[in-house]
Amino acid sequence: MKKQFVTFEIALKLKELGFDEPCFGCWENNIEFHIPFVVGYDLIAPDNFNSKDNCVSAPLWQQVIDFFREIYCVFIEIKVGDYFDTLAESYSYQAVCKVFKSGKIDGTALIRDEQDNYIFYSYSEVREKAILKAIELCQKMKLLKAID
Repeated sequence: MKKQFVTFEIALKLKELGFDEPCFGCWENNIEFHIPFVVGYDLIAPDNFNSKDNCVSAPLWQQVIDFFREIYCVFIEIKVGDYFDTLAESYSYQAVCKVFKSGKIDGTALIRDEQDNYIFYSYSEVREKAILKAIELCQKMKLLKAID
């Protein structure tokens, strides 16, 4: 279940960007991951873990992608490659972050890995890299807004 939630490092960066939505999980004291507990058939969880001391909300991966689209107009697009790589025994994935301003595309960032490749063989890896790139783009946007 823990794989469905962002890492602590990403959760912390999201908090700095203003992410303040209800989540089903949280990171406590930088290392411990918690999910809500069940009482009877009811799921019990605080509305917002970010408001608690030593706790950072841990959103679902898709929740983060939606946050970027709705709050920053940054769209993350992940596509499956057209071919099956027999050596890697996997389809390849590619991702881009598109930034919109006033309803028009203002920039596009192709997602790359540490070896400067843009093809990934794991969906979860390309999704994480795309979210990290979106965070970087949004941090720059916040900085530019603060300067203006």
